[in-house]
Amino acid sequence: MGYPQRKKILEKVVLKLPYYDRLHVRQVNKELYKIFSGYDQVGLRGVANRPARDSDIYSSINDYTIKFPETCELDDESEEDGELKGPMPKTPDTIPSFIFYQVMKWVKNLPTEFWPHIKDAKIEILSLNWMGITDEEVEKLGEYLQGSRVIGINLATNQITYQGAEKLAQKLLQTNDQQEQLTNVQGVSLEDNSIESQEEQSDIKKKYPSIEWTF
Repeated sequence: MGYPQRKKILEKVVLKLPYYDRLHVRQVNKELYKIFSGYDQVGLRGVANRPARDSDIYSSINDYTIKFPETCELDDESEEDGELKGPMPKTPDTIPSFIFYQVMKWVKNLPTEFWPHIKDAKIEILSLNWMGITDEEVEKLGEYLQGSRVIGINLATNQITYQGAEKLAQKLLQTNDQQEQLTNVQGVSLEDNSIESQEEQSDIKKKYPSIEWTF
């Protein structure tokens, strides 16, 4: 039996395991580590280290949430034996590459320095409330979400105005030469920002009806 067939069978088996057990399977031996992490080397850190292969066994966005800048809910990999130990470092240079690119699905307060790498990760829900995000920053966020898997964004309690919401919407709904939308975002929460008038809120909803807006 060749590698692709073994991989497919193993993935089917592992998908029946509870979520955290799936994480631990890769610690059994180097071959399983390669299959279920997508990496050939254990303990790589930083967003510069993208996986060599895709691993989609960590698919449920409800099973895992990572919070910044607080201590993460999932412990870090030891570079020596692959055990999950200690608080996870959370800078672009020190975050475990496997966690960032293969595991993270629902992320709270992701610092702006990580945003350029969202499109290469498997993040599906971004909760970015209480981060002081401005119109300029939210427009950049819209650019970084192009090509990503993100389907929902919580931007409550920031500094976003009507103009910022428009810029975000335009980036989210931008299309390529084949008229294919560049993002997958379906819902945006802008509660408690600087879009207070009912007229402005209604105008955003009317102009960009394909997105579900919450004000």
